[in-house]
Amino acid sequence: MSDLKAGDLQPLEPNSIAQFLGENGPLAQQMEGYESRPSQQNMAAHVAMALNRGDAICIEAPTGVGKSLAYLLPSAIWAKHNARRILIATRTINLQRQLVDKDLPRLVEMLDHDNSDGQTLRYVELVGRSNYLCHQRLEDAFRQPALKVELSEEQQQDLWRLKSWSLREDHQGRRQDLDEAPDRRVWDEANADADNCAGPKCSYFDRCPYFRSRNKANTADILVVNHALMLADVVLKQGEPKAEGVLPRWDAAIVDEAHHLEAEATRALTVEISSRQLNRHLDRLLHPRIAGAGDLGKLDLALGGVSGSLEDKAHALSNRIVEDLPEWIANVRQASERLWQQLAGTYGEPDRSEQVWVDEGRRVGPDWLATLEYLEEFRVVLERLVARVKTVLDDAEHHGLIEHEPYVEQAARGVGSRLNRLTAIMEAVRAVAQGDESICTWVEVGSVPNRGHRYTAVYAAPITVDEPLHQLFFAPNWATVMTSATLAANRRFDLLLARTGLAHQRPAAVTLALPSPFDHAEQAILGVVPQMPDPRDDGGERHIQALITAVDQLTRSASGGTLVLFTSFRAMNRVYEPLASGFIAAGLTPMIQARKGPSRAALLQRFRKTKNAVLFATDSFWEGIDIPGDSLRLVVITKLPFSVPTEPIAMARQECLRQQGKNPFFELSLPEAILRLRQGYGRLIRRQTDRGAVVILDPRVETARYGRRFLNSLPPARRLRGEVGVISSEIRRLFHSDLVDHTSDEGL
Repeated sequence: MSDLKAGDLQPLEPNSIAQFLGENGPLAQQMEGYESRPSQQNMAAHVAMALNRGDAICIEAPTGVGKSLAYLLPSAIWAKHNARRILIATRTINLQRQLVDKDLPRLVEMLDHDNSDGQTLRYVELVGRSNYLCHQRLEDAFRQPALKVELSEEQQQDLWRLKSWSLREDHQGRRQDLDEAPDRRVWDEANADADNCAGPKCSYFDRCPYFRSRNKANTADILVVNHALMLADVVLKQGEPKAEGVLPRWDAAIVDEAHHLEAEATRALTVEISSRQLNRHLDRLLHPRIAGAGDLGKLDLALGGVSGSLEDKAHALSNRIVEDLPEWIANVRQASERLWQQLAGTYGEPDRSEQVWVDEGRRVGPDWLATLEYLEEFRVVLERLVARVKTVLDDAEHHGLIEHEPYVEQAARGVGSRLNRLTAIMEAVRAVAQGDESICTWVEVGSVPNRGHRYTAVYAAPITVDEPLHQLFFAPNWATVMTSATLAANRRFDLLLARTGLAHQRPAAVTLALPSPFDHAEQAILGVVPQMPDPRDDGGERHIQALITAVDQLTRSASGGTLVLFTSFRAMNRVYEPLASGFIAAGLTPMIQARKGPSRAALLQRFRKTKNAVLFATDSFWEGIDIPGDSLRLVVITKLPFSVPTEPIAMARQECLRQQGKNPFFELSLPEAILRLRQGYGRLIRRQTDRGAVVILDPRVETARYGRRFLNSLPPARRLRGEVGVISSEIRRLFHSDLVDHTSDEGL
């Protein structure tokens, strides 16, 4: 958050920034075979102008523009010249890794080569605090007899592996640096939890991975984080430039993958009250089955080791822990159990998961009013438990036990950490109870019982996040750059500006849509099959049957190298099952995304390495995957990617638009689907040498009155329309002949 004023700045020269990336610039001189990209130069100049003037700017930069370097170059020079800090936030780990491992080192080398003042650009990648190892907590874990009973054999092996890893010097002490992440329960016992931290008093302070990273951050010119960490900092600071947060102060922000900002902000502002969350914290406070386990068990053990003048005081507190507190914890468990049973009985259905939106009608109905009574009963009992545990800690401090007994101090920090979590649950209950028409509240009930109980939860989130984003993020920033390969829908930025709060920005946010550097008309075919059945008819059955035939023909015509994108797991499985064996017989290698199968990264790695592979996928595979070259020749889009508004927050947003007299379909559903389709198309052409085809097997792109908006939003590939056999023949010719006959093209 910035205190910058225009007169404080040494402005950049936008033309010089652009020329830096030009055909005669330093980059061209240092890199053999370098080709300048006008769109990249244009973007870099606009970022420089935004940093000079303190603007907010939205830049759509299609694949191939080189947007990372286009914002990193002006950011680095501006930060160095003005002794100011820039935050760069991405959504995905892959992009973070690209920035930190590839783009920023190359930029440093380039700037050092062209720099006379000897000041090297300093940058650091930061992750959430719970992702760092705490050496002290790891050491303490091996001193806990109860923990050996509590952990399974596999978890104990993980703990020993973590110990061995902690002794090495070839990593930064972050969970993502591990070759294989340990069990969550084990990592929770050894991470750099803020409430368990002794700070400078810790014997491991000088080699603490968390504080090392923060020390680097305090002197860095550029911070690289993910959206979640950025927003956690924003929410904590509440728009106050000098407030303490989880990140050092910054002056300008670059938000890459910015089309996800609304969803990430909603997640950051959502409160949760769940059986899983509460039981985890109560078990960690005092384990229900293992004597001496949990934070209170550790405190009791530490108090039992006190001797001398404080022994009597320690013994009295130990008695309260053993005799008084278990009853209050049991009271909380009983009150919560009544709440979970009421939620499951009122809102759940047998053998299926449910998300039930507490809309305006439900909010004044008897079921929700009864729920509020159970919530209040639970809150009161929890508040009493927190007060009693806090009294134990206060008395320990008052009697000098925390000051003079190191083991008591360590154990008390653990109990205090757990109290902070339980207090947050109390605050969440208050937020749910006070919810109004601006808040979306919903109940979730799981389908599969765990230890005889179904997962139950209550959530509350703001229906719109434009106001909090504007007030807490955009307004305090000196300058903000929002960028992605897809920001505009139907060539307009209206949806992004409205949903993220940039529409409130004064002066108005600048928008820029850069052209693609690829020749899509030469490199790609876009096929449409108007004869396909409408997926809305007959429950989609005729469409599924037609997809089986179409995907079979299209995939064989391309000889694999195919990504088949679906909007649901059900449809994907229905199409995959009858085709898999035939593909194998034809020498193709079918692969499918599974809920409990290989990770996304592992599946993509296998796809890249396998000749003539066919990958059936949904959800996350529509974006963020980079498979250049011959490995991916054909993308089949089985259905227009409309989101079904079954999630409560989506339903609440649609209802909000209706109440404003707007059409939710045209205001929200359609623009979101267009952006999603553009992401799907973008999987194909990733390099100047790539070529291939995208085929849309949803006839609504032609038959629906809104279909033209989808087609107009896509790059100008060579358009084909006709039956599957016609398009398959063209695809076969594209990949199996040196020359493509353009005389048979049919324009849309």
